[in-house]
Amino acid sequence: ERLAVQFCSQASAEEAELLKIQVGLEEQSVMKRWLNGPHRFAGRSLVDTLVVLIEIGEVVEADNLRTKMRVSDRRYWRIKIRALSTSGNLTELNMMATLRSSPVGYELFVEAFLRHGRNELAKPFVPRVKNP
Repeated sequence: ERLAVQFCSQASAEEAELLKIQVGLEEQSVMKRWLNGPHRFAGRSLVDTLVVLIEIGEVVEADNLRTKMRVSDRRYWRIKIRALSTSGNLTELNMMATLRSSPVGYELFVEAFLRHGRNELAKPFVPRVKNP
């Protein structure tokens, strides 16, 4: 029972911290006139908040949120790759794949580029895809 109470306490504290950060992000979206703003973040999940930030081009804010909420590298890379692909930001996606070593492999990058018909961007990463 004590462990359950500790878990609930920690989960509540993390949710309260996320909500506080989300309210701050909403204020920033108005003050800085973010793309297609103002945006509503309060009440969204952590993953949804990260996805929206990345999709509207506020990658630095997403990176900061990821650090504050202690999202693992692997999880964040998957979220970021999916969001960049969905928003069609293939330039940022290509830079991400090129400049850093991926903790999730390169299959997600290749799939994203092919989904957008950009075979020339996918081609350099095909040899890096590991066979299952």
